[in-house]
Amino acid sequence: NAVTAYQRSLALDPTQIETYIALRNQLRQQGGRPEALNGLLEAMLARNAGAASLTIDLGDQRQRVGDTHGAIEAYGEALIKLTALDSTVGLRPLSTSGSQALVHARLAGLYEDAGQIDLAMNYYQAAVGAAPDVAWPRVLLGDALRRRGEPDAAEASYRAAIDHDPDQAEGYMRLADLLFALGRAGEASEYSQKIPSLALARLEQALGVRTAGS
Repeated sequence: NAVTAYQRSLALDPTQIETYIALRNQLRQQGGRPEALNGLLEAMLARNAGAASLTIDLGDQRQRVGDTHGAIEAYGEALIKLTALDSTVGLRPLSTSGSQALVHARLAGLYEDAGQIDLAMNYYQAAVGAAPDVAWPRVLLGDALRRRGEPDAAEASYRAAIDHDPDQAEGYMRLADLLFALGRAGEASEYSQKIPSLALARLEQALGVRTAGS
């Protein structure tokens, strides 16, 4: 079966991180025990000590089982590894920038859940700074600002997300919802009308489908 094939492949070449991810996903789908998954990940980390993606996965697994301290520790280590991947000319590859934003966002969520709001907001801002041309960190920041009772700042963050990526739906959805809550129904309707077409376009792109005449 697939699990056996992935295990054999990793036994031959334990540096195949993509194969590990495929195996991990298969094990999760089959209800694999956390101990087995942790053992698999620890074995991979032992052979790929510098792999930031594996350290992020370690943080995710620790978070999944409720080990907040361990998750924060792993995410911090992942940031160190990602920083080491920066090029000598100071330009980060897009994938590295996106991963840094992801880790900052994970840390922000953990600290927010722990009630350390100021520290969480710093990490939400750091996520935006790590990937300034991507929309989703700005959406997350807007959500956090709204939860904090700062609707004006949240609105600005959602609008910035839309400005950076007019083709994503999340920014429009969050902004429309916020405007409705603020009693600005006319503006909210204007933005909500953009959501269906954006969502459809994203689905078509994911499926590799092109609309007639495009």
